[in-house]
Amino acid sequence: MTIYPEKYRENFRSVFDWLDKRPCARRRGLGTKLPFDKDWIIESLSDSTIYMAFYTVAHIIKNSKIKPEQLIPEFFDYIFLNSGNAKDLAKKSKIQKSILEKIKNEFEYWYPVDQRHTAIMHISNHLSFFIFHHVAIFPEKYWPRTITLIEPVIVEGVKMGKSKGNVIPLAKVQEDFGADVFRLYMSHQAEFGTKMDWKAAEVYSTKKQLERFYDMFLQLSENKKFKPTLQTEIFLSKFTRKIKESMDYINNFNLRKYMQVAFYDVMNEIIKYKENRITPEVLRQWLILLSPVIPHMCEELWEKLKDKEEFVSLAKWPKIDEKLIKPDIEEIEEYLDNLITDIEQVISLSKIKKPNIYLYTAEDWKWNILGILKNNKGDVGKTIKESINKYNEIDKSQITQFVQICAKKRLWDAELIKIKEEKVLKEQKGYLEKETGAKIYINEKTIIERRAKNRTTGEARQDYFKTDEKNKVSLPFKPAIYVE
Repeated sequence: MTIYPEKYRENFRSVFDWLDKRPCARRRGLGTKLPFDKDWIIESLSDSTIYMAFYTVAHIIKNSKIKPEQLIPEFFDYIFLNSGNAKDLAKKSKIQKSILEKIKNEFEYWYPVDQRHTAIMHISNHLSFFIFHHVAIFPEKYWPRTITLIEPVIVEGVKMGKSKGNVIPLAKVQEDFGADVFRLYMSHQAEFGTKMDWKAAEVYSTKKQLERFYDMFLQLSENKKFKPTLQTEIFLSKFTRKIKESMDYINNFNLRKYMQVAFYDVMNEIIKYKENRITPEVLRQWLILLSPVIPHMCEELWEKLKDKEEFVSLAKWPKIDEKLIKPDIEEIEEYLDNLITDIEQVISLSKIKKPNIYLYTAEDWKWNILGILKNNKGDVGKTIKESINKYNEIDKSQITQFVQICAKKRLWDAELIKIKEEKVLKEQKGYLEKETGAKIYINEKTIIERRAKNRTTGEARQDYFKTDEKNKVSLPFKPAIYVE
């Protein structure tokens, strides 16, 4: 049996050592009288531990109008213990054979309990007897699979209790926020094995985030135009990676990180790439991924997609298409993002409106020498010596300066995937111009006339600058930038 967090397994073991003193706990109150001593009552929390087995079939018993006197011991032996058969039981109980089989199938569908979730204070009583009674009564295949535990809930940093007047009824939560807001907040804030601190301000913030999600999804579902670009591939790679990551979290009972990735991280990625780059299939998978936590809103939005499956709750869980995860193009995205940031900083410093930006990428020899530096694990002297011998056509001082800069920036220790920078920049020239508002030139040899004042005399002077001279300071993954 899985106990999560695992640290509480020892709590169960220590309780088991003394719990034989607990079952007959009192002489008054509600509960089942001890068969061999009617003066004692079995404590209700100790006694009521397999009620969930009855929950699986109670609705059929009620709808079939089965009378209490028909629920003979053989009935429960057949349903819960696989004892006897429906034909003989039908004769004895006067319950139709088809109804008995239906009840049996319903129990088989729902049992065993996959996950029992409650607070740690129940370890010393209810949960321990929950385990004992299942093991004592049921075949092993019906024993509980998992117990998950949390610390008590507190409110605004204070323990919740009637005496403090800070108990929050669920009906009030539903009235003020709605079920989905509550579920999203609790899933993202609570964590197994820790206290959950209910803070009203954070709940209202969660409500706004959910409203933002709803409005954005409606907008995206109406966008029928779609033209694939490099950004489309980048987004699909990152989205697929997020699905995989979130599934790993939920499979390991980490609801907090599951919702951080599946809801908040994915929403941020979609906001970044939403312009004509979000396919209906992405929206479909996203809703399925979120439906366990915010089912009501997901069902409403699912209708907008007009999927062949009527309800999102009936849709199959997304399958991971590993081929869509492409680290190389995600590296390109990081490269472009960093470059856009650098260009914007240069423009800001220059205070030039609508400037021309000249970009110069690192030559192949720089990538190769960086490879040598990596192989030498940052040994500057050894790398300089090897590089000068190998690239005698390159100025020694330039090689030395390049190696020293790479070592200082620890580029040799970074996980850089070599890309064809010039090719990428030329393909993404329009994207760069749109993002920066500048006219972009890539590896162009241009002579620019420059006018300036002599710092000493204040006289105007004029000179000429070869823009490709900036190429000397370019680094792998960091093009040199000249602004005009």
